[in-house]
Amino acid sequence: VIENRIGRIEVRVPGGDWKKIADGFFVDGLIWDPVDGDTLIIATEDGAIYKAQYPDFAMKKMGSIDGHVSEMIWLE
Repeated sequence: VIENRIGRIEVRVPGGDWKKIADGFFVDGLIWDPVDGDTLIIATEDGAIYKAQYPDFAMKKMGSIDGHVSEMIWLE
């Protein structure tokens, strides 16, 4: 979600309420884990890579890249 030029990430599980998991930065890419469907991978504008996993979706930094992300894919 981008509102007033400020980005945030929200998720909702079936039957639940919307939950804000990140706020105040710009996101270059998002991709859901296509195997289990419980992990969201997040690439931010500054090159940081995070994961947010069901059920709490707390963001955990996994690493970073030099530059920004223009495309994301999931390889198993």
